Amino acid sequence: VGQVVFLPINLVESAFTCKAGPVGRSATLTLLKNDVAIGTVTFVDGATTPTISFPTAVPFIESDVFSISSDYPSNASGFFGVAALTRFFYEEIS
Repeated sequence: VGQVVFLPINLVESAFTCKAGPVGRSATLTLLKNDVAIGTVTFVDGATTPTISFPTAVPFIESDVFSISSDYPSNASGFFGVAALTRFFYEEIS
């Protein structure tokens, strides 16, 4: 018996923001499950709120790993202080 946690389609009821938007280019955060892309959060030049692309609900079990990668250079100015609050739901499995 265990639990499955789901991230919902389009990450409904989730909130993403950053203190300073990217400068001179967009910044894309790629959301990964076990090193496989499952969606993106993209901040366009100067924006502090993103566009989210998360086309399907994604299940996670205890052994799955959620990670985030970014295409924004670590030595570039701007784009910092990213915060995320993601809604998820779970169900019991047997």
